[in-house]
Amino acid sequence: RQARQAQSNKPGPQPQPPRESDQINLTDEESHIMPAPGGGFDQAYNAQAAVDTESLLSVGQVLTQATNDQQPVEPMLAELQALAKSAGSAQTLLADTGYFSEANVKTCVKAGLEPLMAIGREAHHWPLDERLREPPSPPMNADALTQMRHALKTPEGRTRYAQCKCTVEPVLASSSRWCASGSSCCAVSSR
Repeated sequence: RQARQAQSNKPGPQPQPPRESDQINLTDEESHIMPAPGGGFDQAYNAQAAVDTESLLSVGQVLTQATNDQQPVEPMLAELQALAKSAGSAQTLLADTGYFSEANVKTCVKAGLEPLMAIGREAHHWPLDERLREPPSPPMNADALTQMRHALKTPEGRTRYAQCKCTVEPVLASSSRWCASGSSCCAVSSR
């Protein structure tokens, strides 16, 4: 199961240029056919937004042709770094499981951000003693992925990660009427 999950978390291949036999959209050649919410396909883009956890302001936007959310992490981090001088620098990247890959965790650490990305589905309604219990410390020489897994198991890490949903969803709800395609967000924290 873990091998299959690790395989599914790897970024997909880069899009190839269209073949002579491919159909193109004459109105917007740069958009792609992507899976649509609820089934089917739409001619669309994948919109990403970074949202500040304190102000709920959108602090970064990236529009891509990637069908998954893993590939836009690096351009989003570049967008955030460009804003650092005028708006202050982010300290943590909170993101759902769609953004998770080991490469993205390493990219965040390299950019000076603490990544808190969901690795997979977690069971709900843990017993109280398990929710409040501190997990054993990771090894001293633990890699970035192990450190992130540990942080997500701590009460503080779970509380901080929980901000992702209440930060991102209001922004998506208010901006969805302007988005012609699927969109998703990651939250950034200055803490």
